[in-house]
Parts: sequence; C-alpha cells; structure tokens
Amino acid sequence: MKAVVIGSTGLVGNALLDKLLNDSDFSEVVAITRHEIKKESSKLKQIIIKSLEELSVIENQIKGDAFFCCLGTTIKTAGSQDNFRKVDQQAVIEFAKIAKNKNANIFIVVTAQGANSSSGIFYNKVKGEVEDSLKKMNLNKLVIMKPALLVGDRIENRKIEKVLIGTFQMIAPILPKNISKRIGTNIYALSEKMISLAKSNQEKILIVGPKEI
Repeated sequence: MKAVVIGSTGLVGNALLDKLLNDSDFSEVVAITRHEIKKESSKLKQIIIKSLEELSVIENQIKGDAFFCCLGTTIKTAGSQDNFRKVDQQAVIEFAKIAKNKNANIFIVVTAQGANSSSGIFYNKVKGEVEDSLKKMNLNKLVIMKPALLVGDRIENRKIEKVLIGTFQMIAPILPKNISKRIGTNIYALSEKMISLAKSNQEKILIVGPKEI
C-alpha cells in the first residue's frame, strides 16, 4: 500500500508518520509538508510546499491508496477565524478532492469529539462543517476520527491543554476505561487505529468516536 499524509509535523501526524514508516504493509509514504521532515527512511517521500493553497498545484505529484488528513491549528496560531478556516476546512476539503480525483481507496480525517455544524462553538462548528462536506463527496471510503482531548507531547506551548492533560494523566488510572476514553485520546492509540482502519475498513462512511479508539 501507498500512504499520503498531510499534517505530518503536528501532534497526531508525526505519530502517524512514524508508525506508517515502520509498517511493512506500506511500501511508500508521501508526506505533504511546509517544513522538511528530519526522518531517515527509504519509504519516505516529501513534497514540500510553501502554503496549503498550493495543494491543487502539486496534485499531479500525489498518488496513494490511503490518504490521511491530520491538519489542525488553533485560532491563536492561525491569527484569525478566516485563517483557521483555511487550514482546518479549506485545505482539508481540497486534500479530499485530490483523494477522490486519484481514486484513493480510503480517506481518513481527524476532526474532534465535539464536531457539529450546529455548534455555537466556532472550533466545533467548523469541524462539523468539514464532516458534512466530506460525507457529500462520495469518496470510495471515508473514516472520520473524532478523538477526545489529544494526549501527547506537543511542540506548541498550550498552557490550558497542558494542565488538562496533566490532570487527566493523574486520574486516568483510577477511572473506568470507557470514561477515560471519553476524556482523553492517546495519539499513538489514535494513529494505530487509523492505520488499522486503512487496511480493514469495509464501510462507505465510518464515524469513530473516542470510545472506539
């Protein structure tokens, strides 16, 4: 199999990329990135772009069986709601269009547990709008991963998330598993589930909540 990953320098994308490169079922892993990835692997092919708006320009360089979308930012990092939409909505949809044009077997995207286009919370509303758009695209197979709070070592300094993650890690061992999964999602468990579904999912559209990760 050949995989195509976008968002591979982020928290989830980086974990996913490592696991794909070490998975013998994948002969090639194409990473679309704005920054060079410092990983040594003969399977890794990097397509470096200056901006996500260049996706349509590089479409002819992209080919794969499984497309993984791990794009995600914050309004603070993006600088505005419009810029947030460019990353978390417009680029995601553009990447999905490429997957459809290339007749990819499966498109797997990471959204959020609270994603809902009717939400009054901007972040959840945008994520929900993305899900609604993807469902209408008639992709060969679509998997929507809806994790809870992502638990892993972030490069970005998000103070509130750091506190929440620290608190979760302290109480998780004493919580029932079904409850702890609704609160926090380990990035490695998430990436393993994504890879497993890329190999085995038979459903046209599959929604995977935190309890299934």
